[in-house]
Amino acid sequence: MSPFTPAETSRYVMANPSWKHVLVGRFPLGYSSWHDIVAAFTSFRLVGQYELYGLCHRHIIIRLSDSCDYVTMLIRGLWMVRGAPLHVFKWTPGFKTTEDPSVVPVWVTFPKLPLHMYHRDMLFVVTSRLGTPLTVDAPMARRDRCSHARVCIELDVSQPLVDRFLIDLGDARVEQRVIYERLPRYCTSCRTLGHAVVDCRRSGPSRVAMEARRGPRPAVVPPIEERIVTPIEERIVPPIEERDATAAEMTGRRRRRRMRRRRQGRVDGMG
Repeated sequence: MSPFTPAETSRYVMANPSWKHVLVGRFPLGYSSWHDIVAAFTSFRLVGQYELYGLCHRHIIIRLSDSCDYVTMLIRGLWMVRGAPLHVFKWTPGFKTTEDPSVVPVWVTFPKLPLHMYHRDMLFVVTSRLGTPLTVDAPMARRDRCSHARVCIELDVSQPLVDRFLIDLGDARVEQRVIYERLPRYCTSCRTLGHAVVDCRRSGPSRVAMEARRGPRPAVVPPIEERIVTPIEERIVPPIEERDATAAEMTGRRRRRRMRRRRQGRVDGMG
């Protein structure tokens, strides 16, 4: 049993600055050279310092010192390293190399917000009930648009999403609509991004339909050691004399059959 509870682990990670801006990079096909990864990160032109650690042949750990670099890499999500795609996710204490994280950055639109809420700090307070806000888009930052606000939020796509909520204005409450942009699909069965549970090939209905079309499985052949094999010494083998006599009898039958055919052919020719 672990000596730390999940809540204690989260508090420790949040209190430790070295774990504040840590990302996970995943190569779907694996990476071939560590030198290529180092050269690619040099070309990314990150503002602050960073450290790279190899986790396995498909995953790397990215520790960043600058919060802007962290947000930039996380929001973009997909980077290229010498032609190989690199998917970037947020690191959490419960990260597993066999599963995709369910917390991903998603752009969310809030149409027709109250005018006094078109401010970054106000938006972060309002949108924190949905997830962790990361940044706002450029028009929102310049305050030259008041029709809607766009905020990038870290969402747990494995959980049910809120499509509207109430904003308390003090003397009144306003119902706010939520629009998610390019919401990624997440399979809670195989813990993978890119498809839903109904489309899962491992345990979804599509697998059941595929097995139904395939038909019944063939009978299982028992292992060799379980098969009944008659020992050689118990097999009935006729003596050599009997086998020779049988072979001679068969040869004689063939010879007499050929002679009858020849005689029949002569009789037919004479007629």
